[in-house]
Amino acid sequence: MNSKRRIAILLTLAIVVPLFACLNVSAAKTLTEGVSILNPRQNMRGEGYFWDNPKDTLTLSDLRIDTEDEYGLKITDGATVILKGDNRIKATKAALYIGGNVIFRGNGTLTLEGGETGILCNSTNNSDKLSITSGTFNVRGGTDAVKAEYSKVAMSGSAVLNLKAGKGYAADVRELIMSAGVTVDAQGSLYSSYSMLIQGTNLTVSSDKAALLSDGTLKLESMKIKAGDSSSSLSDIAEYSGEKAITAVSTLDTRTKSILFGDRYPVAVDIILLIAVIAALAAAVVVPIVVRKKKAAAVIEQVKLAEAEAKKLKKEAKKNR
Repeated sequence: MNSKRRIAILLTLAIVVPLFACLNVSAAKTLTEGVSILNPRQNMRGEGYFWDNPKDTLTLSDLRIDTEDEYGLKITDGATVILKGDNRIKATKAALYIGGNVIFRGNGTLTLEGGETGILCNSTNNSDKLSITSGTFNVRGGTDAVKAEYSKVAMSGSAVLNLKAGKGYAADVRELIMSAGVTVDAQGSLYSSYSMLIQGTNLTVSSDKAALLSDGTLKLESMKIKAGDSSSSLSDIAEYSGEKAITAVSTLDTRTKSILFGDRYPVAVDIILLIAVIAALAAAVVVPIVVRKKKAAAVIEQVKLAEAEAKKLKKEAKKNR
């Protein structure tokens, strides 16, 4: 075998072997049984997840669950979930089961697909809340994308949610709250049995019935809204009145980039600079006052010393007479 052929074989192996290694690693990360973190008593670790029991924190990092079980991932009451990387969960009933108050944050992605529901909030306590504050969520359900019959669902911060319903609702909840900064794209109606507040949200909803439904209060605030019977027939509206399609753009200033230095820098740079300017102005006013006070105190001290010295000399003069 000549040297050129040896080199060609070695180069081929150098390319092919790592590819097979990557395939093996990827395959190893897919879990075929659901993961339950309900009432945990110790730290729990598995492919793509880590439960920190003392901190009640669940970190998902490139988690893969594809199971024939009813539930893909069950999360206990009081948990904070941190999303990292690309996480995917698929199950026959609900991809994600929420057991009470749970907070999601992080900059990762979570893709959920449930035979019936993408996210199921199973609490019967109407004070419990699922809070989604950041991250990207792609949620699909055979019936409802999100279901929280007795509890609240709150979406806020920089969260992005793509909700796709089957024969039910994109969200079927007791209370629905969407706050400034969040982006929601829903295929299917948003329904609340008690109240719905959408404020300063970038929202798109399309449905074969009314896009927004509430048996209680329905409030839309701080948004420029367009609505119509379909996504192709939208027009500006002053008040929502049951249209099947709606888009809304926040009119609130949720700027995250620097006004002074441009979009290359975060708004925190402006805040730091403002604090520095205020501190400098305060120093310019306070320092001279402090200096003057110190000088005055020094003069007073010298006068006191002089008076004491004068009294001392006076006493000595009397003794010498």
